[in-house]
Amino acid sequence: VGQAEVFQGALGEIGSFTSQAAELRITASGSYASVRIDAVNTAARWWAMNNLTISGGLAHAALQPGTHLTFSRAGAAPGAAGLRVTALGCSGPSRNVYTYDRNADSVDVDVMPGSEEGRNRMVFTAHFDHGGAMQTVQGSFEYDPR
Repeated sequence: VGQAEVFQGALGEIGSFTSQAAELRITASGSYASVRIDAVNTAARWWAMNNLTISGGLAHAALQPGTHLTFSRAGAAPGAAGLRVTALGCSGPSRNVYTYDRNADSVDVDVMPGSEEGRNRMVFTAHFDHGGAMQTVQGSFEYDPR
């Protein structure tokens, strides 16, 4: 558990949000990783969450600094055999009380060097359909790829 660097966008009924203190939770084992980012604003009565599922794991050979990949709704990306990235987005008036719950139509992933030797930074942009209008959520976080 830690803090995401960036978490912002539009998701469901939340037309625009930015969080400077979004909660980051990474669960990883071998060739699988789950990256969940939650942002809550109790005063404005909103919560937004993205959960990335990375089949192939954060240590996958395709996730090297300098990489840019686009994953379709099916999760596939050309040139990244054995790697799938999907995103689930939820939002609502408070944590885990959601009025919007949908898988992203596509996810863009960029990997760059992290702030310390041996760490990587992942920046993702998830694209969601909300009643025929496309909404975008962007997040970034650092991780140890080992």
